[in-house]
Amino acid sequence: MVNSSYSIMLWTSYKVWKHLNIMECHMSAQTKNVHQQMTKIMIAQAMIPFLFSLLPIFISVIFVILHVTVDGLGLALSLIVCWIPVANSVTTIFVVKQYRIFIFRIFQRLFCIHSNSATTLPSTQFSAITIIKPIFINGSH
Repeated sequence: MVNSSYSIMLWTSYKVWKHLNIMECHMSAQTKNVHQQMTKIMIAQAMIPFLFSLLPIFISVIFVILHVTVDGLGLALSLIVCWIPVANSVTTIFVVKQYRIFIFRIFQRLFCIHSNSATTLPSTQFSAITIIKPIFINGSH
């Protein structure tokens, strides 16, 4: 089942990539940039289950073959699988530039981080940040 899923994903990705390369002269720089970001996300999110599933299995098999016993290792390795959705979400946030800027601005507001003008992000990059206000517990500022 997993092989067929990855096969379909690879085939459709190739078809989209091939079509976009043919139409490249008609695309704006922003469209090309979005396509590159989405391709990176898709590749990363395809690799995350391998890292978070197959790596723990591989470690377990190696330990069984070598007759190594570590208390709690099985539990720790099985808990790694639960982090796949978190890893996929974090990958998306860090790869997509506008998401990254949005999250950075939230942290700037929450933690009152003031940066100098040389490292300040442009305000026109993501205007939705202006509608979010910091949340204070018990009405304190």
